[in-house]
Amino acid sequence: MARASRSSWLAVALALGGCSLLEIGTPEAIDAGRSDAAEPDAAEPDAAEPDAAIDAGPIDTPANDCCTGPTYAGTLDVYEAKVLAAGGGFVGQGIVARLSFTSSEFPGAQMEEQPGSPAGCKVWRYTRAQAAIAMPGLDQGPLLIRSPAGGAPLVPSCSFAPGGYRCPELATESTGGAISAGVGPFTGAAVLTDADVAYAAANSDDRYVEISGATTPANDGRFAIVGRVGADAIAYANPAFVAEALPPTARHVNLGGVGPIPGVADPGFLPDDASVDLVHTVGGLGGVPAFTATLPSGTVGDSFSLAPSELARLTAIPRDGAGFTIACAAADCPTSAAAVTQLELITTDAPTAGLPPSAMPPPVTQQIVLRCAVVGASAVTVPPAYAAWLVMAGATRIQATFLRASPMQTGLAQVSALIGHAIVGYSD
Repeated sequence: MARASRSSWLAVALALGGCSLLEIGTPEAIDAGRSDAAEPDAAEPDAAEPDAAIDAGPIDTPANDCCTGPTYAGTLDVYEAKVLAAGGGFVGQGIVARLSFTSSEFPGAQMEEQPGSPAGCKVWRYTRAQAAIAMPGLDQGPLLIRSPAGGAPLVPSCSFAPGGYRCPELATESTGGAISAGVGPFTGAAVLTDADVAYAAANSDDRYVEISGATTPANDGRFAIVGRVGADAIAYANPAFVAEALPPTARHVNLGGVGPIPGVADPGFLPDDASVDLVHTVGGLGGVPAFTATLPSGTVGDSFSLAPSELARLTAIPRDGAGFTIACAAADCPTSAAAVTQLELITTDAPTAGLPPSAMPPPVTQQIVLRCAVVGASAVTVPPAYAAWLVMAGATRIQATFLRASPMQTGLAQVSALIGHAIVGYSD
């Protein structure tokens, strides 16, 4: 999301009292407001009303000063996500790496509940063109996520590509191959066979396969890998697949950090007692210095459960403008288990008929991103003034992510990192 400056989670912790730097984990913010924002609990003086026309100005509006270049910020969220099934229960779980670097030239927040603080609610509104740039973010060089800290990659090294950061298993990158129907335990799945690739647990478990250039369009896309059929074959979830010999120009590669894997139950891939580090190397636009952020063992935001009534809210986000709260009971979300609780809502107004229940197609007209975060609490409230943005969104689908996490020290005031667990629901 667009953020021109950042302030400290540590300041919020000190204001709450009783929270040490060790409990908060980092002096970095999830996000922060613009320097010209209004006082806390008030909208910016020039903020658009929820029913106002979108400011469709270019995303690369020049800086206020002719000789001042843009400033860059980063929001790096890594979490194990469980996705709710439409009929109840969970589809599966897996690691999600949402890595985004933004620029001060990106559109700022329309409203901020607590300007200058990482806590509270904030809302962004993008046109289709703005969303196509702001949501993927910018290239600021590669990122490596390891667990244990200093050990093996939790996901493969991540680098920027069209559409945002992706984390490819380079040893699985290949061309050609064949797609066929799975048999036996893989009945109903598609199978990709390529004699030039050696598939193993390290490059296939908790991974998706990305296919492009297939003769049949339905065979292109990213699909969760559900098993290894053999040393040169993987099974993956694509109900719409069509058997074919892939042309020599077709490409495929396994990716980490994409999302949940069907059928995976607890404990998943990110233990509560894991240690994690995040290593950034200068690259791309070169606007963010190198850093290594470390989270000690046992301080990852713990896995948690929500009551059935709260799970139901994540798949039925209100669109009537009324405020609402999603809460985790103290027994399921003790204060010591995570420093930050966050609810993020992302809308699309594109048609979703015929798409998978978790697909989020790019917006046709506009996209709303609403994020509310609290420290030292396990309930997040969306006030009516912010819920009103969901009314005017014209949303065909809303993705809701309820995250319990711990921040990591990046050493950079403009770059935040969160590690934890989340539950994700979709409202149609």
